[in-house]
Amino acid sequence: MLDDWAQGLLRRFDAMYHLGRDRDYLKRIADFALCAARSPMLRWRAYLRYASVQDADQVRRTFETFTHREFPGTSWEAFLGEVESLCAKTGTGPICRNGS
Repeated sequence: MLDDWAQGLLRRFDAMYHLGRDRDYLKRIADFALCAARSPMLRWRAYLRYASVQDADQVRRTFETFTHREFPGTSWEAFLGEVESLCAKTGTGPICRNGS
């Protein structure tokens, strides 16, 4: 049931991103999705979305503090590449505009 809620939140994030909602609103949705998600794949998708709307200077700290602890086999470069790929699919996010 929690994974269903997380999937709904991620869909909402994607829809609101395309409508140009502000980053704080989008970060809140991604954070709620992280709280709800239990499956690793949904948690990964939520981390990517959260990073895509963070200020570029905060992304690495969040990766090292949370994401890498949960997904220790993932390198910073691989994570950043996935975030940039998401930005390219959904539009330009702050991380993509500001660099790493």
